[in-house]
Amino acid sequence: MHHLRFWSTLLFISGASTVRIRHLAVPDAVRSGTEVRLTCDYDLEGQTLQTVKWYKGSHEFYRYYPRNYPEPKKFFVLPKLFLNEYSCDAKSVVLRDVHADMSGYYTCEVTTQELYETVTKKHYLLVVQPPNVPPEITGVPLEIPIKEWLKIQCHLPWMNVKPQLEFYVNGRRAKHMNDIQVQKILKENVKGRKRMRPFEYSLVSEDGTHTSPFDDDDGGTTTVLEFPVKKHHVRLGKVEVKCKATAASGLYESETIVNVPIMKDSYRFYESGAERNFPSFVPLDINILLQILIGLLRSAFRNF
Repeated sequence: MHHLRFWSTLLFISGASTVRIRHLAVPDAVRSGTEVRLTCDYDLEGQTLQTVKWYKGSHEFYRYYPRNYPEPKKFFVLPKLFLNEYSCDAKSVVLRDVHADMSGYYTCEVTTQELYETVTKKHYLLVVQPPNVPPEITGVPLEIPIKEWLKIQCHLPWMNVKPQLEFYVNGRRAKHMNDIQVQKILKENVKGRKRMRPFEYSLVSEDGTHTSPFDDDDGGTTTVLEFPVKKHHVRLGKVEVKCKATAASGLYESETIVNVPIMKDSYRFYESGAERNFPSFVPLDINILLQILIGLLRSAFRNF
């Protein structure tokens, strides 16, 4: 025992640290409503534990003091911070019913008796609080003819982390373009220099913020999908459109699917191939009629 105190004193004088926190297990992000265990794995290097203190920000909310027998645990009330007090111990605290306001830096502080040496370590915990509703798709027409442009919006109400909204057409992810790219394509198409090929895209602005024909009073996120409906988009008389919302590396996921009905007469017209044949058979009928008319006129002149 004397040898231990001697070496501890020598280490203290030399400035070397004996007690250390090997690992602070605090997740980077969790979903709201769950229970989260934070663990402080420390090594006393032969010393005796004085206290273990936990802080959120600069405020202490839990202290473990083994000399305070028979109740070594002490809790300090912090607004909107909920603990499972029964599960807290010498190395861990357990947060319950976590919500967005419980995001922040959590610090573990360990102090020894012999040298009254203190070490700390902290880590940021993000609590992802998604909206209570899935993404909403609006602007869906009752039906749409082939070759018409479909323009719909997907809106997700506010959440405390920035979500990503993606459109899928018949299971295929829409291509993302910024405003500059979209305007360039539309401009070239209007001028006739470039034939517009069928494609889908999700309209997002250059700086990553959303663009929308309406304002988001709830502080949410909106993405716009625009594409010309082509025959290959139609499956069983409809086009399936899905909006998928994700956030925090997949910690939050939600989606909404709608089916856009295709105008039946329009689909039958293209399905029958009438569009392909129409330009050729109309002039052919006119030529035949002209030839018949000229023949009749010649015959009439000869008889006259």
